[in-house]
Amino acid sequence: MKKIIAFMCSFLITNTICTYTVSNAEDDTALYKLASSLGADTDYLNIPNFKHHVQERAFSHEVYLRFLENCTNYEASNNPEGELFMGLSGGLCYGISAVQMLSHNGVISPSDIVNGAETLSEISYSPETDVILSGYHTSQVYYDNNYLINYRPIEINSRTQCDELIKTAERNMAAKRYFVILYAGDNAHAVTGIGIADGSWKYGGVEFDKCILTLDSNSYIDENTADPFRKESCIFINSKTKEYYVPKYKFGTISGSVQKQIITIDDDEIVNYHGVIAPTVSIERDLSETASMILEKSDLKRYDVTVKDKEGNEHSLSELGNKIGFIGNAMYYIQGRDFHIDVSDRTQFGKNYNDKFSISTQGWYFEGETVNEHGIFDVNGQNQSVSAKGGEKTGYIMTVKYNEGNYPCTPHFNWSFSGKTDSNLKTEITEKGMILHSDGSIETKISTADVTFNEKGSISDAAAFPCEETITAVNDVLVTFDDNNKLCFYIDPDGDGVFDKAVEKGDVNSDGIIDGRDASAVLAAYAKCSADKNYTSYLNSSLSDYNNDNIIDGRDASDILTYYAQKSVNS
Repeated sequence: MKKIIAFMCSFLITNTICTYTVSNAEDDTALYKLASSLGADTDYLNIPNFKHHVQERAFSHEVYLRFLENCTNYEASNNPEGELFMGLSGGLCYGISAVQMLSHNGVISPSDIVNGAETLSEISYSPETDVILSGYHTSQVYYDNNYLINYRPIEINSRTQCDELIKTAERNMAAKRYFVILYAGDNAHAVTGIGIADGSWKYGGVEFDKCILTLDSNSYIDENTADPFRKESCIFINSKTKEYYVPKYKFGTISGSVQKQIITIDDDEIVNYHGVIAPTVSIERDLSETASMILEKSDLKRYDVTVKDKEGNEHSLSELGNKIGFIGNAMYYIQGRDFHIDVSDRTQFGKNYNDKFSISTQGWYFEGETVNEHGIFDVNGQNQSVSAKGGEKTGYIMTVKYNEGNYPCTPHFNWSFSGKTDSNLKTEITEKGMILHSDGSIETKISTADVTFNEKGSISDAAAFPCEETITAVNDVLVTFDDNNKLCFYIDPDGDGVFDKAVEKGDVNSDGIIDGRDASAVLAAYAKCSADKNYTSYLNSSLSDYNNDNIIDGRDASDILTYYAQKSVNS
């Protein structure tokens, strides 16, 4: 049975907040009249949302190059083409919502999109409009935008998000402004908020007294004709119980619906940051203490995470930010500078695979992974460490990527370390390179890389091949680059904090002395490799292949012993 609605056109002003009241009458005409008065007939793009096969379109390269131009080091190294096209293949809902908001709010104009257009509703699909909408839609991918949009200083739940929705709608309706609404998580979606009405609606046996009016690009007559305002796309809220419901998608808190995290954005500068038309160049907000963290395949029983703020106080994730779940993972938007992640051994939970997490900040990105074992990571960008627990060797992979202006050494910004440790491995970025510290011995594989794109937007040949070396060391060692940008190693033999002695050929354990211990290390590694083809040796090949025959075997050990004996006699 159709709900009966009438329009009382009661215009209430309290503390500059405008509220329209809609009461029961014969049809939904009143709600549609209110939407029309708020610009729903003119301030929408006549472009239905669609899944975007951008790779097949001639203008896709223009979209990609523009996106790439604004990428940081980390974003450029993280498969930017794949990130861009994956975002576009799901539709352009955020791009459409953002443009509708910015146009209605006077930041941009319809004629900026199509020359001579006076209203957005005059604008239909074309390759030129697609470039603009794609640019706005993919602005979400940039770290700064992503964080500014999604971070909330409190944990988001049904009560807080309903209160925020109501306040945002009332505030913007009073100012005759639009705003963007995001349904976050799996099957994410974006719509444009245009106002709020009081009234009486009932869904699933629940009474609702507030209606957030929206323009939804998923509402259309056919593929060429948008019809964005529909009652079923609005958000209905019970202002007392904080229950909500979106009939079109069955999002909400009532029986049979799916709860979503709902985020509102009404800051023009944020929505137009990295935008296409008169974009915001910078945001006057300090993001140095902000981060997003992803716990992959998240069973939180396996992760114990604490975060330190700038005063050194420790907090749990739920105290510092909000969680968004998606595709089996959990993403947290948090504030903090030091991160402690204790990863449990997955084998005790009946599964045998790796645990992985990542931390993204404005200055750096870190990815940590344990290999079927228990490990502890401590991360702050300047220093990263992995520690074993319980005396067992922990397999690990650590990757850190630095954005422009955040790494003092050159030429590579991307560092990766992998190996096993029964104590710990700590890395420290310095002006000379990366110093490796450990309470025990160091055995690790190091990979470094840079990303340089040519004019076609493809990775250049010079940057496509990373530098890779392994190293075994009983003391701290500096990893840096020689004149040919190849990895090389220095030690601090006198302990004065200056790594000024290059590790010599034959000094297999990097202790500054070529002796019988180096020969023993070569023989041990040779024996293990001969017995087990899957054994991984972390001896550096350049240091261990003493006779330069490209084979590390007993002859190298013998030659090292010969050198040691002759040197002992001559000294």
